[in-house]
Amino acid sequence: MLTYQDFQKADEALFLNMEEAFNATDAMLHPTSLEKRRRTFAAAVSEDPTVRGVFCLSDGVPAGYAVLSRGFSTDFGGYVLWVEEIFVDAAFRGQGIGRAFLEWITKTAAKDCALVRLEVAPENPRAAKLYEAMGFQTLAYRQYIRPQSGA
Repeated sequence: MLTYQDFQKADEALFLNMEEAFNATDAMLHPTSLEKRRRTFAAAVSEDPTVRGVFCLSDGVPAGYAVLSRGFSTDFGGYVLWVEEIFVDAAFRGQGIGRAFLEWITKTAAKDCALVRLEVAPENPRAAKLYEAMGFQTLAYRQYIRPQSGA
C-alpha cells in the first residue's frame, strides 16, 4: 500500500541520502551540492507555502520522494505546481510507484492548479515515456537561467 507523508524536520538524513542517490542518476543534468540540498530540505520543512517535500511510502517503507514548488503562471492564468524532483529508489522501480506518485501529485498536491510542470533530462527516456503516457506534453520552450548571488 502506498501512502504519502510530508517531510518532517527529523527526516533530513533520509532526504539527503535519497537526494544523493538521485544526484547519481541520469535524471540529473548536474548534481547539486550538499549545501543546496540542505537548503532545499530546510525550505521544504519551513512555513513557506511555495515549497513542499513529500515521501512516498510503500507499506511504510520510504520508496521515494518529491520536491514540489508552487508559483503563478500568467500564460495559464493560474497556479503551477513544479515537480522539481521526483525520485523512486532503485529497489522499488518497476512496480508502478512512479506512476502512482505522479497521479497522487496531480490529483492531490496540484488539485487547485492550472498546470503541473516538470523537466526531464535527455538521458532519461524511461521517465519521458512515463510522463507522456500520463498526458504530459513536451513544451517547445527554451529556458534561460541566471543564478543570483547567494544561490
